[in-house]
Amino acid sequence: MCIRDSPYDLVVNATPVSKDQITNITGLVEILENCKVVFDHNIPEKDGRTNYLKDYCKAHDIYFIPGGDMYNAQMIKQWQLFLDVCKTRSGQQLTLTDDDIRQHWPL
Repeated sequence: MCIRDSPYDLVVNATPVSKDQITNITGLVEILENCKVVFDHNIPEKDGRTNYLKDYCKAHDIYFIPGGDMYNAQMIKQWQLFLDVCKTRSGQQLTLTDDDIRQHWPL
């Protein structure tokens, strides 16, 4: 991890650190100090684990964007792109709504 002298406004976590106690991750607390927003690509909740990064952000008044928010939006767009080019054997266009996706792939 690289630490600068000035604070980070945005921290993007694309590692599995959010499933571990934040204070046990070398250098992470220093990166999070004075941070305004954390985007956590990791989703430990999907495996029934605690998201310690989310808990840390809540305790330190840091705006937290969970990975599930990105995952759902990305899943919806991927299915829409896929279904735009897929047709049933009868030639009818297949459709899937945002609500369908959220219902079948909940986080």
